[in-house]
Amino acid sequence: MLGKAAWKLTKNLPRMAAFGAGAGIAWSALAVDHAMPLGPALPGIRVTTTDGMGGSVALYSDESGQGTPVLLVHSVNAAASSYEMRPIFSRLQGERPVWAIDLPGFGSSDRTERAYTPELMSGAVVRALERVEVPAHVVALSLGAEFAARAALDRPDLVASLSLISPTGFGARLSGSGLPENVLGFPLWSQAVFDLIASRRSIRFFLSRSFAGPVDEMMVDHAYRTAHQPGARHAPLAFLSGRLFTSDAIPRIYAPVTVPTMVLYDRDAFTDFARLPEFIADRSGWSATRIAGSNGLCHWDHPTATVNALVGHWHEAEAR
Repeated sequence: MLGKAAWKLTKNLPRMAAFGAGAGIAWSALAVDHAMPLGPALPGIRVTTTDGMGGSVALYSDESGQGTPVLLVHSVNAAASSYEMRPIFSRLQGERPVWAIDLPGFGSSDRTERAYTPELMSGAVVRALERVEVPAHVVALSLGAEFAARAALDRPDLVASLSLISPTGFGARLSGSGLPENVLGFPLWSQAVFDLIASRRSIRFFLSRSFAGPVDEMMVDHAYRTAHQPGARHAPLAFLSGRLFTSDAIPRIYAPVTVPTMVLYDRDAFTDFARLPEFIADRSGWSATRIAGSNGLCHWDHPTATVNALVGHWHEAEAR
């Protein structure tokens, strides 16, 4: 009896899978709002520049402070935007000129369907630095650290220092592997797949692994809204395919960096830092500061300790 039931279930699996996929595609097309109202990610003035590849890039700025300006670069995920850098932006307002970029394909920047690559991302960071007009301290989060390092290699004259929060590329696990892009991006179901990944429940789950304390619900709401804009799926699907990572990041993009660089880290559910101590020990101009009790978002869980570490690093870089 059980064998017969199992045989029937197996026989019907393709039909069931097709029905489930069809239901998911219909739900995505008919029940999900892909043009939700989206407020500003940050309290500064929003301006627009180019990404160097024909698209537009949104920048937030507050130039009321004094001294060397700071450019903030967010991470990359299904619902990323400059909102991720809000605690640092808010604390620097009135203290230093502070800027933040929405990377191509995220936030209020161009989200058209095109090739999203590390070169596009780092080029947008360079254009943002050119818009700032004077060398800036660059603070980058997670995969954004790889783009910031590339920008520092391309235009070291525009970068006063680098600060990398939970950077990718230092783990024992190699970056760059992901789901097949031709599967993820297949037009029939790519939007439905992304809608599942970018649901409120999914966003809250992944953020819960990055916050050591309670998840910021306003961040969840903004992330959900920014993931429900026209074209919002294109850049995240490139990320999920692994295309935005640099293989062998240490020798290719980190080791050649010549500007003063600090790494802020502790634990991180999505990467590790197994190769960082050896790299730092053998590298002039690099340092690492551990912000204990954080899971990848130390600037949210411990904003005072994080900003104090950043300011100390900037003072040392400015004194050189």
